[in-house]
Amino acid sequence: MKIIQMIISIIALAFAQSGYAEQWSSVTEEKYQDITPHLLSQFKQARKLIDDYSVGKEGNLEIAGEILNEILQENEYYAPAYVQYARVLSSSGYIKSQQGFQIISKMIDKAIEIEPAYSEAFIYHASINRSIKNYDKARFYLEKAKEISTDSPWYSINLGRILLHERNFEPAIDLFKQVTKRNDIRDRTKSFAVRELVNHYKKINDLISTSIYYKKLLKLSYNSAYDWGNYAMILLYKLGKIDDAIYHLKEARKRYAYRKATEALAIAYYSKWAELKESDPVLAEEYYQKGLLLRGDIQRVIYKLSSKPLLEKTLLALGERNELPAELGTFYQPKDYKGNKVILDGKKE
Repeated sequence: MKIIQMIISIIALAFAQSGYAEQWSSVTEEKYQDITPHLLSQFKQARKLIDDYSVGKEGNLEIAGEILNEILQENEYYAPAYVQYARVLSSSGYIKSQQGFQIISKMIDKAIEIEPAYSEAFIYHASINRSIKNYDKARFYLEKAKEISTDSPWYSINLGRILLHERNFEPAIDLFKQVTKRNDIRDRTKSFAVRELVNHYKKINDLISTSIYYKKLLKLSYNSAYDWGNYAMILLYKLGKIDDAIYHLKEARKRYAYRKATEALAIAYYSKWAELKESDPVLAEEYYQKGLLLRGDIQRVIYKLSSKPLLEKTLLALGERNELPAELGTFYQPKDYKGNKVILDGKKE
């Protein structure tokens, strides 16, 4: 407990020095400045920790939970703390169970009981309901927030997601684009809207728009290994841009060397080898050895390449060098460590 208290104190100092502030703010949350100003400062520390949470930063949630507990022990009617505690539980995975979802819902309900005009609480209610595909209820809560009045970016993001589900694409895209143009919100918040645009354009195979918005996303979400890696795979598998893919995959692995990024980088190295093996065999061999270090299972690489028509040259070159037929990709089934056959996305058959 003393260690947690010390960490909270350090975060409080860093928070004060950083000047962290999202210019947009909730009217309900800000009014607590006049009621308990010292608790508002702690509340903002907790909210920032939750906002900045990502894979590998689970400690953020634990510390935020401690801060919110302290707030509620001092003032059990501090409504915004209940909503942020609901976010802690949701981000920790409790939302995946029915019991956990009910607990999270009750915490938001408690905030609304204390502050009936707390529009952001209704928006978070909409968010968790949308996450479990309860779209009618999600829309109901968004309408309640709108009746109260809100300019929260999360109203637009959640409504856009519901509209996408309803295949009402044009107004959904407009909402996401409006969020990206706002100057009063954090980059992290904007990144959620940009990611929705990326996913939409990727689904309809508009690779030009996909690339445009991926570049925007990487500026907003610079430290996300998955965003760097996912864009790299578009560059490699959909556009055949090997050099660009290598750069982005290396950047992804600097942040987190996850399996798909590692495999894609190996394939990019093999593809560079195939591209250079006639014109510069020495340099080409260096790329081949780099690929071998990352993924030495050539049969699996060929299997993966069999569904990537832009990299057919790599597929044929690897098959020839290793005396393996390119057709191997049509029937080879890699196995996991237990011997179970897996398909391309890593799931068991």
